[in-house]
Amino acid sequence: QEIANEIAQTIDFLSSNRRDVPLRHRSIRAAIDHSWALLTTTEQRVLQHLAIFRGGFTRDAAQAVAQATLPRLTALLDKSLVQRVGDNRYDLHELVRQYAAAQLATMEQRAEATPATAQPTAAQSHARYYVELAEAARRHWHGPEQTIWAEQLQQELDNLRAAQAWMVAGGDLALAPRLANALWRFWEMRGYVTEGRRWIGAVLTVCEVHSQAPEVQPVRTQLLHVAGLLARIQGDFVQAQHYHLQSLALRRQQGDQAGVAAALIGLGNVAMFMGDYAAAEAYFQENLEIHRQQNDTRHIYITYNNLAIVAMYQGNYTRAQELHETVLAYHRQQGALDGIASALGNLGDVFRCQGKYLEAERALQESLTLFDQLQNVQGKVVTLNSLGRVALAVGQIAEAINHFAASLRLYAVASDKIALLDNLEGMAQVATRNQHDARAITLYGAATTLRHTLHIPLPAIDQRAQEESLTQLRTNVALDTFATAWSQGQSLTLEQAIAYALTGA
Repeated sequence: QEIANEIAQTIDFLSSNRRDVPLRHRSIRAAIDHSWALLTTTEQRVLQHLAIFRGGFTRDAAQAVAQATLPRLTALLDKSLVQRVGDNRYDLHELVRQYAAAQLATMEQRAEATPATAQPTAAQSHARYYVELAEAARRHWHGPEQTIWAEQLQQELDNLRAAQAWMVAGGDLALAPRLANALWRFWEMRGYVTEGRRWIGAVLTVCEVHSQAPEVQPVRTQLLHVAGLLARIQGDFVQAQHYHLQSLALRRQQGDQAGVAAALIGLGNVAMFMGDYAAAEAYFQENLEIHRQQNDTRHIYITYNNLAIVAMYQGNYTRAQELHETVLAYHRQQGALDGIASALGNLGDVFRCQGKYLEAERALQESLTLFDQLQNVQGKVVTLNSLGRVALAVGQIAEAINHFAASLRLYAVASDKIALLDNLEGMAQVATRNQHDARAITLYGAATTLRHTLHIPLPAIDQRAQEESLTQLRTNVALDTFATAWSQGQSLTLEQAIAYALTGA
């Protein structure tokens, strides 16, 4: 491993001192020097630019970024300087990449010295290409080709990360909000929300440092909305509200109605999960009016979905069911698999609240199947929890444990604090049913304390069941036993609470 690490750092590591070895073979660097000298000027330029890629590249990417036409790419393949690593995918050996990258740096330094002939750098071309790719994926996100585009983004993850790093390190900052807007759904689906938040935070820090520059303010304004979305996904509602309020003020000031609508739906979601249903309804209604004025059908149905969730939390299950069924029909018509999966999951929750457990399980299982197909970790976390609640309601305790545990195990990827707390409380209800009173009390103590710390209140529709469970537990055990177990739960960190809940699962 030490040798492998050294090779990855320098191409001069493996050298030979044997005099009977030809000079060009005395080191890997000498071998590459020899191969480089045999290339045409055009081939050298193409290879230099190919060094900017990370994790491989497609023919289209090579053409766009490095002007690697098929004949040029084939020539480099024939000379073993480019490798075919899959169907329509290519890469450079790491040592070749390092060599070509050094040549590229030298060439671009010379170009900087002659501004009159300056061209976009390889990093600029690379970043622009992948921003455009991400935006193309976003345009297909709500249709039948979503899975194909999600897989393409997954395959290009290293290139996307390289583009992000370049933007923060002094590259074209104006590309950052375009990339964030294009990728946030992908981050949510595949479990990269923490990574996305970290990168956006770094860009916002750069914006603060250069706050007087006129080109920085639009970047910050556009990024605030995505920062709020990602914070809300992870249950950081205070931070999400902070971002969305800033975004709303700036968008209103600019007269940007689409931006205002986006900030309103962000604030509505935060208010809803924080238990302020009246405020959530008001935000969503204002959002809906803007989208109706703009005749924006897709966003109208997104707002219907949010209004349906508010209705469910307020106990208006008839309205919630009607709205969710309307949204589901729309997504089926569009062939939007993620929309279908989400609508089915939400409808399943309404059925559960109505006591329609067979319908709930059917809807939730179809939702889970679709989320599996889409590799949507966030959706799986929530749906598994809902299935656990249904199983618990019909007395299928072993099934409930399996679902809650499966959801909890995905927390490390999804970081969904709402689902985490729901799962801890689900496990507490399981322990109560199994007469493991001390365990149930400890889990309730952990969940209640974490809800307070994270500013995530227990939804009103779940309060009655929890109060009944706690009343039963207080009846079952002595006062000091209850206090000790509750205190133990209060002392658990988030990670410790997960580990405790999974004990024996």
